[in-house]
Amino acid sequence: MIFPDLVFVDTSVFIAENFFAPGNRINTLRQLAIDKKITLVLSEITIKEVRKHLKSSVRESWRNFDKSCKALRNRPEVDAWRKSTNEKIEVQLALGLFDEFLSSTGAKILDYSYCSDVEQVFTEYFEQQKPFAEGRKKDEFPDAFVLVLLERFATEKKESIIVLSEDLDIKGYVSKKLKQVDYRQYISSKVAEGLALEELGRLLEDEKLSLEQKIQKEVEDYLDDFRLYLTCLNLADVSFHTVKNVEVDIHPKEYDVILVTDRYIEVEIQPEVSFHVDVDYVNYEYAVYDREDGAWYGTEDDTYEVEGSTVVKATLRYYYGEKILGAYLDMTDIELSSIMDAIE
Repeated sequence: MIFPDLVFVDTSVFIAENFFAPGNRINTLRQLAIDKKITLVLSEITIKEVRKHLKSSVRESWRNFDKSCKALRNRPEVDAWRKSTNEKIEVQLALGLFDEFLSSTGAKILDYSYCSDVEQVFTEYFEQQKPFAEGRKKDEFPDAFVLVLLERFATEKKESIIVLSEDLDIKGYVSKKLKQVDYRQYISSKVAEGLALEELGRLLEDEKLSLEQKIQKEVEDYLDDFRLYLTCLNLADVSFHTVKNVEVDIHPKEYDVILVTDRYIEVEIQPEVSFHVDVDYVNYEYAVYDREDGAWYGTEDDTYEVEGSTVVKATLRYYYGEKILGAYLDMTDIELSSIMDAIE
């Protein structure tokens, strides 16, 4: 009999995937657990950490909403939602999603009784072994106890545990009982088990240029918004901007399977994007404001050359069960927010 993998999900993965955003890998893990393809193992410590981060994330987003998302409140439905709820309600809704995740997956929750090996934790602490990192060792105590309890549970079950984490100190922890793997690759391979993906690979190769052109258009539209430069470059007055060049490079063999249905397989690709935009703006550095005239004097017209490169995320659906149209690809979503960080 083949037993499902024991899989531990660290707090950092919940954060990296934005907790329970629709279509993300946390929801894929949920489905894998429901389908009995994996057994989720969480610690009481991790659960408290996730709850803490959920609360702080929702509160921060709520308090910054009016400042960061003013334009959205021009839409009546958004403003109506804002007035119909409050910070406390949104926190409880977020925590409710986590409770539903735990109950639906049947996750095995390890309580504090598994944290009995205090000697091992303090040995790692004083010898600066992983997960303790120099300069912030005290912050790693929860992680250290989580790793100890996972090892104890693995020994008890006589099985190894797959550890999914984005925390470098946890990923650097060496143990024969714990297998550190890249969570994106693991989920992709687990979802794709038993699937024949040769046709998908051929379609990605055949449609590489077409997909690159679609993504190029999306990036150009994203860059063709003067408000982006007001925000990212902290400019006071953008008079004109020109998107001079956008290049996109897709690697067809590099994709992650994130969802499988009877009709399609959903995959994520991460194209490389580079861009060049000329931003014409009014330079106030040496200008003087005359209060009597209510005008600035000494301003200069200047151009800011914006060049950057980053990796974006695109979601594709590979429809493999279509009898009339045959197998085909469709791009259903693209995440371009990383471009903001690349603008300098």
